[in-house]
Amino acid sequence: MGDSVIACELQERTEKLIAQENAALDIALAPYLADLKGKRIILSTGGVKSWSLILAAQDLGMEVIAATDGKTTEEEKAKIKQYLADAMLLSDTTPQALLKVLHQTKADVLITGAGNKYTALKTGIP
Repeated sequence: MGDSVIACELQERTEKLIAQENAALDIALAPYLADLKGKRIILSTGGVKSWSLILAAQDLGMEVIAATDGKTTEEEKAKIKQYLADAMLLSDTTPQALLKVLHQTKADVLITGAGNKYTALKTGIP
């Protein structure tokens, strides 16, 4: 068997596995979609997580209204801006700044890394 045949078979098997896993994920997420749809969220994560979480939230029907750009490269910032459309891109990730944006936007959820986890806890926002 030639290398191209092996590569083609591997690609087919990989695509089949991805389709199976996506189908299983769709089934697992189905009970939550109604509750998540339309929720307004702020992402305070940084790095590659920011733009990948934007896409994941949008897939769940959530509206990302703001995201932080800390610990991101210029390329990642460009992706964040591309996926955010009209949402805010925040450079100030201090608890005070996040609290201000939370109150201004009336966000439903704050997704944050370890640095700001207590901000969400103190405000009682999920």
